Amino acid sequence: MDITRDHRRAFITVCKFGSVTTAAKELGLTQAALSIRLKRLEEILSCSLLIRKKTGVVLTEAGQRFLDHAITFDKWEEAWWSEYKKEDKGLGGEIKIGAFSTIGRSLVLPALSPLLKAHTEIDFQYSIKELRELPAQLLSGEVDIIFLDRPLLKDRIESVLLGYEEYVYVKSRKYAHNPHTFLNHDEQDEMSFRWFKAVDKNPTIQKRRYLDEIYSVIDGVAMGIGVSVLPKHLVEDDKRIDIMFENKKLLSPVYMVFQKKNYYPKSFELARDTLIKNLKENLRQ
Repeated sequence: MDITRDHRRAFITVCKFGSVTTAAKELGLTQAALSIRLKRLEEILSCSLLIRKKTGVVLTEAGQRFLDHAITFDKWEEAWWSEYKKEDKGLGGEIKIGAFSTIGRSLVLPALSPLLKAHTEIDFQYSIKELRELPAQLLSGEVDIIFLDRPLLKDRIESVLLGYEEYVYVKSRKYAHNPHTFLNHDEQDEMSFRWFKAVDKNPTIQKRRYLDEIYSVIDGVAMGIGVSVLPKHLVEDDKRIDIMFENKKLLSPVYMVFQKKNYYPKSFELARDTLIKNLKENLRQ
């Protein structure tokens, strides 16, 4: 018996959501029907692909390998049909990107916009996530490209160093501020501590306030709610903000990360190469 598109779609969807229950709802199937489909797939491959736990499903080593192949095959199939159907209209296909907030709106989207305007038939999906959330998106096939501040050290994963963000200490230009109150994304945001360590200064952080996303943090600094450590490219032209200790800075790497495959759709290759070229021009080398 051959592996069908339904088998692949069932498996990819379960991996995406990490839950048979959620995947069944997404696919419009009963849990029993989806379980039968997954069992049949394992029988065809003669190996176990998933381990079910109370917290969800976990991929076996064979399951991770099959997921890579299933996603690659689906991408190839989608790209072929897209190019076949739209060959008289220009480049088609799909690009799905996950980025973190300090580079998403300011660098990634502008870097890709010329390509998207030139090829209007390309389907595009773009999301902003916390750094810690992005690897799971890539590994599940939810997105094609992610950006991280470190390489992702896993099999069949490519990590390309694009350059560095330059982080600086900032305060409000207009309002009085408390130099011991720091504004960050959330409790897991350690950038302020990383800056103090990089510039060899004693931390003065006595209180932290959390404003969830980068542009709220910038506004909070401008309003005098606290100080922060932020990427220079986001604040250097903001007349509301002063950069302190300009000779003391932290360089944080930016990596483009994607899965290694035997075949890449033309839309993916063009997006990847465009992003590499434009982001290297706009990040510090």
